[in-house]
Amino acid sequence: MAISKFLAWWGNKQNSRQIATIFFVTALCIRATALFIVPDAHVSSNAKESILAGAELIQQGEFINNPEYPMLVPPLTAIFVAAIHATLGEGLLQIKLVQIVLDATLVVLIFYLGARLFGYATASLGTAIILVYPFSVFLPLYIGTELLFGFLLAVSILSAIKGLSDDKTNILLLSGMALGLATLTRGTTLFLPIFLVGFFVWFYRGTHNYRPITKSAVFLLGYVIILSPWVVRNFVVHDAFIPASTSSGPLLHGSSEDFWLIADRERELPKYFDYLRKEKGFPSYKDPSWVEKDQFYRRAAIEKYKERWDSDPMSFIPFFFKKFTRLWYATESGSNTKLILFINLPIYLFALFGLWRLLCGGNRLAVIIVVLLGYFVAIHVAVFAYFRYLTPIMPYIILLAAYGVMHSIRHPWIRKLPLR
Repeated sequence: MAISKFLAWWGNKQNSRQIATIFFVTALCIRATALFIVPDAHVSSNAKESILAGAELIQQGEFINNPEYPMLVPPLTAIFVAAIHATLGEGLLQIKLVQIVLDATLVVLIFYLGARLFGYATASLGTAIILVYPFSVFLPLYIGTELLFGFLLAVSILSAIKGLSDDKTNILLLSGMALGLATLTRGTTLFLPIFLVGFFVWFYRGTHNYRPITKSAVFLLGYVIILSPWVVRNFVVHDAFIPASTSSGPLLHGSSEDFWLIADRERELPKYFDYLRKEKGFPSYKDPSWVEKDQFYRRAAIEKYKERWDSDPMSFIPFFFKKFTRLWYATESGSNTKLILFINLPIYLFALFGLWRLLCGGNRLAVIIVVLLGYFVAIHVAVFAYFRYLTPIMPYIILLAAYGVMHSIRHPWIRKLPLR
């Protein structure tokens, strides 16, 4: 009887704020415990060279006009870290504590997002999984772009869902602005607005002709407003069009199997660069600028793809298939791949079933998750694929898995199993 009353209370939409509070506090406790267990997580070279060094330059007032400001990642994470240092003091612990609060807030956003798309039962199950999902629990303990990026992406997607379902144009403006901020955190979403606008047009099909145009224009306006100052800054400082970051490094790293692992890359890239300079006439810079580095990497990546095309065009099929499969479990170091696959495999299987049920049903609004997932898979298979790039959208995959679980429970063949 007590369990029935609890489930009835939990399933009541009127209690959503209390439920969200429970999720928030629980997420805080679990992630704080993880910080206690692993207080000194590894700080990557990228975090040191781009985020922490960038934050230091920002605090010194050398951000806007300094051409040496690190451009490997967009600037917002460094601004975020600089703001934490300015208000709470220097140190990695302060960053991690703020990230824990941010991640707990993200858990709440995913709960509301899931409730809007799939209902409270599915949202509750999915959020409960995210609470204890290891790669979410330990993410706030690392200094990187993923957490802030995932939070801003969730704000954008939830705003888009609310704007579409409630027909609120101003909320779509907020969605575009949040996506712009996400792009200034991680350049992965640079082309996502094109796909979301396509979804808006599809969602509003059969309505007034100007409606999808108006909604899409407002969404894009918000996106452009946020990106414009950074684009203008890069035109002035670097004399180049850089909407997010100098991102040709990942393009090069994903252009050949020889560059996928860090150890292989450190061994093979110097030899490849030497070959390009001697045999292909590539320039040899003494002290290259960020733009010159980016141009060199882009040309090197294109050259590697051209060589593959000239030698064996059919090899592109297994090459991209390998990149697709690696996206779901692989790491740059080559370690922990079996562990990642072991933890994620049940989620992937139920998510596939949930995806099938979603596509078979009439939940048009929830198709935005399919667009998001399809975009992330496509962009990373095309550029550079390993599991860390999927972590910001794992909450949506987990929601799909929860949707699959709920439909499995209701399915007749589940009821016939001898579970009693």
